[in-house]
Amino acid sequence: MVKPMTAMTLRTENVVRARREKQGAGLTFLIVKNLLFWGSVGLSCYGIYSLIAYLVG
Repeated sequence: MVKPMTAMTLRTENVVRARREKQGAGLTFLIVKNLLFWGSVGLSCYGIYSLIAYLVG
């Protein structure tokens, strides 16, 4: 037997859905932030390597 939807049930479902969406957005943000960080670290290392190679060679 299916229970009728009450206002509290709808509110609870909306709260759960909002939390899931927020968590997903937080994960996406962390992934992008990490990629940007490691990309900048990689470029800095490459720049140092290029400078040393230029000075030595």
